[in-house]
Amino acid sequence: MSPLVRVVRERFVPYLPGMTVQTALTPEERDRIREGTLKAFDRHGHEIGLEGALSPGSEIILREVVQA
Repeated sequence: MSPLVRVVRERFVPYLPGMTVQTALTPEERDRIREGTLKAFDRHGHEIGLEGALSPGSEIILREVVQA
């Protein structure tokens, strides 16, 4: 059994060596990040880009971008 990467709430994807944020997300989530309507953060609240490297046990938190 391979380690997992947690994406948002209770969705998990298997960890693969060389995995990036982009490979862990759905196509719709990737498109929304590129459009600027969604942002990805690590468990410490730091924004992470689509090319950010993941390690086993990583957590990706997606947040809607609020337009003022």
